[in-house]
Amino acid sequence: WFSQLAGIRTFQTLIIQSHSIKDSHVVAACSQNPLVKLEMFGAWELTRDVINGMISTQSAATLRELWITYCEPQNLDDVESYMEDRGIRAVDMLQLVRACPRLSKLFWQRAYTNDAWSAREILEEITEILEDRGGKFHNNFG
Repeated sequence: WFSQLAGIRTFQTLIIQSHSIKDSHVVAACSQNPLVKLEMFGAWELTRDVINGMISTQSAATLRELWITYCEPQNLDDVESYMEDRGIRAVDMLQLVRACPRLSKLFWQRAYTNDAWSAREILEEITEILEDRGGKFHNNFG
């Protein structure tokens, strides 16, 4: 669907607000559009694979602003195993920031975390990189 849509018109801004969106949908959108701004909210099926996928697309070179808000499962029975095995970690976000040279504004909010205490140095590095680019890192987690 994203490939067909891009054949009609390319987008620089995309807002995804869907509980059923998958990693492949986001990667397709990033592949088919030179995104400058991407917002994802409540995409409960995203995994850390979305980060590697985004890095491999043309949007890695154009992305300036990224919002990832509450993109983990809402079913409490699945959250712990999801966060351990597939959840987006701070190290994944650092990899994304390094791979997207124009990214200067990052908002990452999550209800659960798998690395809150061990990731402090990584979060500080993300903050430093984005501030050096004149931007800001917003990181709120439960």
